[in-house]
Amino acid sequence: MKKIMTILIGILAVLMVVSCAPSGTTVTRVDANTQTDLSGFWNDTDVRIVCEALINDFLNSPRVNQTIDAMGGKTPIVLVGRFRNESSEHINTAIISSTMETVIFNTGKLDFVAGGAVRDELRSERQDQQSHASEATAAALANEAGADFMLFGTVRSIVERAGNQTVRTYFVNAEITNVETNQRIWMGANNEIKKVIVQPRNRL
Repeated sequence: MKKIMTILIGILAVLMVVSCAPSGTTVTRVDANTQTDLSGFWNDTDVRIVCEALINDFLNSPRVNQTIDAMGGKTPIVLVGRFRNESSEHINTAIISSTMETVIFNTGKLDFVAGGAVRDELRSERQDQQSHASEATAAALANEAGADFMLFGTVRSIVERAGNQTVRTYFVNAEITNVETNQRIWMGANNEIKKVIVQPRNRL
């Protein structure tokens, strides 16, 4: 009996080791520009295509150049607003807005000011310095740079289904609007992302 119990305990120990062993998952690093479409949903390739198109449209817009020239040498200041996701799936639209902000800022055409949670943190830090930092080093209150324009946009999608096929088309819009007058100085739209997803048919 003891021999049988010893054998059973040995078998259980082996099974536990096997069950805890790696499942065979492999990870392969690829170039960041490699196109990968595993599910048919919005992915990094779509972000790259959309942002490149919108940024190029902005940088080559005559209306934007006219507006900048009319400001007499002052670099316009822009606040990034919300990029709303109005599509049928989860899309992190912050990636779109932050990518556009970074590239446009680095061209030197526009300056950007912090907004949202970052702005709240900065305001909290300035307020904290009034009590804890020396008068000579404390950041002054009510000295923020006001934004001339705001950048915001939307992501929408149309989904068609028939049998085992699904077609997803994405429509991304972005615009820069004058904060004081609500006048739009630039509007960009992209609908280049269209995917046909074919699922295997269920076998009876």
